[in-house]
Formats: sequence, C-alpha cells, structure tokens
Amino acid sequence: MHGVWMASRHLGDLGRRLSGAAAMVAAIGGWGVLMVLGWALIFGPWMPDGFLYAPGADPATRSTVVDALYLSLVSVTTMGFGDITPLTPWLRIATPIEGLLGFALLTAAVSWVLQVYPALTRRRVLALRLMTLHRSGAVEAVPSMETTTAALLLGVAQQVEQVHVDLIQYSETY
Repeated sequence: MHGVWMASRHLGDLGRRLSGAAAMVAAIGGWGVLMVLGWALIFGPWMPDGFLYAPGADPATRSTVVDALYLSLVSVTTMGFGDITPLTPWLRIATPIEGLLGFALLTAAVSWVLQVYPALTRRRVLALRLMTLHRSGAVEAVPSMETTTAALLLGVAQQVEQVHVDLIQYSETY
C-alpha cells in the first residue's frame, strides 16, 4: 500500500484519489499471482508424468512451465477444464485443495472490500458534520452554548476517534 501511495504522488490529485482502490486491487492481485505461482511450482516437477492429458494433447510437444501455470490457474479459479488431470493420489488431493484456497481468496477479497466501505462512510459523515458546523457558525457560538456545547463536542470527538481507528485498521482508506 505504501508503494502504491508513493507512486500515486507523481500522478497528481487524481492519482491520490485512486491510490486506495489501486492499492486494494494490487494487494488482491498479488495474493492471486503468488498463489498461482506457488501451486505451479508444486505441480511443475510432476509435469507431464504425474498427469493425464486429454486425447490430442501431446505432452511431449507442450511446455511444462506453461502447463503447470495453466493447471494452477484453472484450479485456483475452480474452472478445472479437465484436459490435464492428476494421476498420483497426492496430486489428486492437492488440486482440489488449490480450488478451495482460490475460493477462500475470493471470499477474503470480497469481505475485505466490504469491510472498508463502513470506514469510508464514517469518515465522510464526520467530514460533512464538521463542514456543516463550520458553515452554520456553530464554532463561533460555542462560548454562548453551555448545555449543548458538551454534547456537541463529545459527539464530534467520538466521530474523530472512530475515524482515527478506521485509519489505523484500514490504511487503504487513507
């Protein structure tokens, strides 16, 4: 996230506004790429002997690196075309485990995105409340408001603290 923020500084105001979303996409994409590459490294040494190829697909004419990446990608996305099928028992168990982990990655990514929205909403509500207080002249009238001043300041202080916590927990909202 820090790297995306530093890179976005060179893109001006638009880059800064899009840096949070870009950082989230980069993090989720990074997780996916690392998962696919990791599983391809597991499958690679077993290519082509540990797998059964569909009729018409000659393993001798194919690249084992590309086949390992292909198998990993279709497994992590749970598409599983079936043109490359594991033969050895442990590979027959490992391939569906990769699919389950891919589904878990998708679930985690969606959950993460959905958790960020309430934090952004709380920050926007605080900004609108502070802007409304400023425009209404309430700040200048605070000394003459004795009973409502404490409630007003307490409410604003609570919102500021919540936004502070949100910024710590969800740095991508910065």
